[in-house]
Amino acid sequence: MGRHLQVQGVSEGDVVRYAIPKPEPLRVEHEQFRDAVLGFDADIVTMEQGLRTVLVAGACLESARTGSTIAIDT
Repeated sequence: MGRHLQVQGVSEGDVVRYAIPKPEPLRVEHEQFRDAVLGFDADIVTMEQGLRTVLVAGACLESARTGSTIAIDT
């Protein structure tokens, strides 16, 4: 017959649990886009920031492919 391993839980002191709200990501994204279109403050990136991120990602891929350092214009 097979052996069975018995595992018991261990507790060390008091546990404090914090309730952290976790809004649905797609809903938050849509609400931020709506607010930006309406001219309200919105926590979204600018087109320039988005472009910069794409350029950096492309440079990372090129560097990984070639094994060389890729310079990005600032």
